[in-house]
Amino acid sequence: HIIVSPTDKNSIIFGGIGISRTTDGGLTWSQITNQTGLPIVHVDQRQLAIVGNTIWFANDGGVYKTDDFGNSFSNLIGDLQVTEILDVSSSLTDTLHLRIGAPHGSCMQMLDSTWTSAGVGDGVNVTNNPADPEEFFFKNQYGYTHYIQNGDSSLPMGNGITESTYSFFPYYPLVFNTQNPSSNYILIENVWKSEDGGANYIKLSNFLQSESRGGLLLVHAADSNYLYTSKMKSSDGGVTWAPLTQVLDYINKITIDPND
Repeated sequence: HIIVSPTDKNSIIFGGIGISRTTDGGLTWSQITNQTGLPIVHVDQRQLAIVGNTIWFANDGGVYKTDDFGNSFSNLIGDLQVTEILDVSSSLTDTLHLRIGAPHGSCMQMLDSTWTSAGVGDGVNVTNNPADPEEFFFKNQYGYTHYIQNGDSSLPMGNGITESTYSFFPYYPLVFNTQNPSSNYILIENVWKSEDGGANYIKLSNFLQSESRGGLLLVHAADSNYLYTSKMKSSDGGVTWAPLTQVLDYINKITIDPND
């Protein structure tokens, strides 16, 4: 999106992920937001409009404006509710620990009735450790990060995984084994398992393209030998897999009988 100054045809503002400006007809450009010493404006500009000397910006975070052709900006979000939630995870042991994954909001967590932020990037998936409310895994568009101490520190994770988890959508869930919280599983193109808290993973499946993904992974709470994706199931901990049903389309929700 571009806006040309009504008084100077060589002065142009471009809105993309960030906001840039040229004063020489496009020969050179400068970033005018979100760098050291520059105004902060939410990324991903969706629409620009000019009325008089005011330029309006509609982006994924709300509405902003500039009255001086980009030297300064006003945040007009106010109490506009624009947070999009893709995932939510609550603690099994502490009801005051709640976390959400939100695009352009990263990971947001409620700790003792107060909301704070953790992580960076676009929030996609978030999973709390069922045994420790201060430990969680958060995925942005690039991949997962293992956080402890309510996000104050992070641990290395993901060694051994050879498949990309790049996505702005919650296609790659991480699920804990509730019987053994040191063990968790990630569905990417295949199912991956960690036995050491997420530091290292091994691959449990070799799905065909038609059998993989779908964004759904479940581990039975009483017997972790039973694993389910949107198209496949295993009853031996991932050693062998079989089609979940004869239905060709993906299943988007599964509920497992806790006793069977």
